[in-house]
Amino acid sequence: MLFCVEIPQFLFDAGFCRDGRVGITQPRRVAAVTVAKRVAEECGVELGQKVGYAVRFDDTTSGSTRIKYMTDGLLLRYSFCVARTTFSPFFV
Repeated sequence: MLFCVEIPQFLFDAGFCRDGRVGITQPRRVAAVTVAKRVAEECGVELGQKVGYAVRFDDTTSGSTRIKYMTDGLLLRYSFCVARTTFSPFFV
């Protein structure tokens, strides 16, 4: 659980999110939603602001989201449909 919860926060605090987002994949939608809620609570922010999640048919992010949890399938779909050559919105 350390990887899912602490490391993205460390990357954010170290400045890795200045030009993009930290994207973290989870194998199931329940895991992505649960971990995103926990991290938002630990950071003391509303879900969808600094921390958000995206799963099939449900995207709780905004323009200010810097730590984004998503399912493996969503990242795969994004790589094929939206960003064929680069993952430009994601830095790490």
